[in-house]
Amino acid sequence: MTQLDQAQSPVSPWLKLLIGGDMAAARRRMRNAWIAGFVAAVIGLAVAGMSYGAVDPEGRALLAGGRWALAFVLAETALLAGLSWGVVKRRRDAAAVLFLYFLGSRSIAYALGSGNMTSLPVQILLGYLLFQGMRGAFTCHHLTHPAYPGAGQAGP
Repeated sequence: MTQLDQAQSPVSPWLKLLIGGDMAAARRRMRNAWIAGFVAAVIGLAVAGMSYGAVDPEGRALLAGGRWALAFVLAETALLAGLSWGVVKRRRDAAAVLFLYFLGSRSIAYALGSGNMTSLPVQILLGYLLFQGMRGAFTCHHLTHPAYPGAGQAGP
């Protein structure tokens, strides 16, 4: 590659597959991701609301930990909703943190045995949509903020 070719294509080919080059697809991916993020927040809020104060047939509380567990679930819901709002605003850092937080929290939940195996397909779908939203946010940033060749070099 000549220097001119390198200046016109600052992204390597393997990274180009991850980033993409279509703005319409990037917007669609981000839209699906913020919807998935808000759906995950609403699901968490609904589960916390139904579980708080509920007991199983043996008399044990469904939401172990009582108020502290409820506070944690509400904080997680607020975090998911806030990061989803960041994806609405096309912030790539919010999209990346949303995907990584979702992946990490679900991985820890399943590793500790508190993950629900019946909801695993829904979790995988949400994770996939959040990953695509992260891709869309990086694509949008890449297409709207072109790299300037020679930036940082001294002037004439």
